[in-house]
This record gives sequence, C-alpha cells and structure tokens, in this order.
Amino acid sequence: MPIIQCPGCEKRVDDKVEICPLCGYRLVKRSKSSKLILNILLMMLICVSAFFAVVAFTLGNTVVGSAASVVVIICLIKFFAK
Repeated sequence: MPIIQCPGCEKRVDDKVEICPLCGYRLVKRSKSSKLILNILLMMLICVSAFFAVVAFTLGNTVVGSAASVVVIICLIKFFAK
C-alpha cells in the first residue's frame, strides 16, 4: 500500500484512491500512453528551442538565442525532474 501526498491538503493518502478522503481533492492518474505523449512533446520542444538558440547565436542575435537557451534549460529541468 504505497502512500502519496495529496496536492490539495498535503496529507498522506493511499495511492489507490481517486478522491482524497480528507479534503475531496480529485487525484488524477495519468496513463502510460499520456506520459509518453507528454515526454515526446517535451523533447520536441527542447529540440526546436535548441535549434533556434543555435541559429540565433550563429546570426549574432544574442537576445533570441539567450531566450531560446533558457527555454531549453527549463524544459530539460522539467524532463529530468520527474
């Protein structure tokens, strides 16, 4: 019986419940396919942002390149923090 923390009340509840018995928060369970789709979309965003960063720095536009680099870093943190 694994225990998780409810995002609503931050109390510990069983991971098999759909609704927190303490506060009524609906605990969303994602399927494996939806996690895969989210990971693919996140990796595509990382690739596109990295491409824009490289192109922008190559053309000398450091503002756009820096912004795209920040997006890449944030996406990588999000991807590996799961």
